[in-house]
Amino acid sequence: MRKSLEWMASPLLALLMIAAWQYYVVSAGVSPFILPKPMAVWIGFVELPRRHRWRWR
Repeated sequence: MRKSLEWMASPLLALLMIAAWQYYVVSAGVSPFILPKPMAVWIGFVELPRRHRWRWR
């Protein structure tokens, strides 16, 4: 039982931090320039290779 709790602690903590980040940005009305929403960061990360095709020389 203890091993499974240790294994689940890190992903749960990461999800909790992302949820807190989302809640803070929405509730405080922070400018996206200062602190973007987590989903906006993820979308930017995923779209980066599509926008900039890196060429290996």
